[in-house]
Amino acid sequence: MPDLVKNIVNTFLPSTCYVCDNLSDKAVCSDCMEKFNSIYKNERRLFIKNPQIVIQAPFIYKGTIKEMIEDIKYRGIFFAVPFFADHLAALIKEYEYDFLLPVPLHFLRKWRRGFNQAEEIAKEVSKLTGIPIFRKVKRVKNTRSQTKLSRKERILNIKGAFKVSGSLKGKKLAIIDDVITTGATTVELARMLYEKGAERIDIYAVSMAELD
Repeated sequence: MPDLVKNIVNTFLPSTCYVCDNLSDKAVCSDCMEKFNSIYKNERRLFIKNPQIVIQAPFIYKGTIKEMIEDIKYRGIFFAVPFFADHLAALIKEYEYDFLLPVPLHFLRKWRRGFNQAEEIAKEVSKLTGIPIFRKVKRVKNTRSQTKLSRKERILNIKGAFKVSGSLKGKKLAIIDDVITTGATTVELARMLYEKGAERIDIYAVSMAELD
C-alpha cells in the first residue's frame, strides 16, 4: 500500500495490518503473525565483553519491519509502537531492571522531528512492565547521521555524545532503541552508564540489521 494511502487510512479510518492490509487493531493481525515471525523473527544475540553487554532484538531490520519503523521514525505514525512494545516487554520481563533508558536524541534533532521514537516505544514498554524510565541522560553532541558511516567512523562519531547526571551505583538498566546496526551508539551509551556505577546494562532494540 503506498505511503500516502496508508497514512490516510491509518489516520482517518480503522487501522490495517501491515502484511495483508485487512482491518486490524494490531500492526500485524493474528492471521499473519506466524508467517511474519518466520520471515522477521530474530534470535541472534550479540555479546560484547569487558564489561559484558547483551544486545537483543525480536526482529530483523528489513522489509515490513523496516517500513513499520520508518513510519514511526520519519512519518510520526505510531500504530506499530504497541506491537513493538509487546515484544520488547516479553524479553525484558525475564530480568529485573531498575530503569528503562530510551537512547536520547540531541535536543535539536528531537525538536525538528517532534519526538524521540525510542522514547515513544520505551513509554509503552514501561506501561507493560512497570519499570520507570531513567531521564538523567542527555545527548550533548549533535552527531552526524550514522547511516552511511563505517563501524570505525561510527565509533569515533558517537564518542562523548552522552552525559549522565548523578550516580547509578548498583543499578540495572535496559537501554531501548529502534534499530541496531553496528551497536556503536548503544555500546557508547552503556559505557557511560558503567562509568557512573551501573551494575548491569542490557540493550534491547526492536530490530537488528542482518549480518553482511
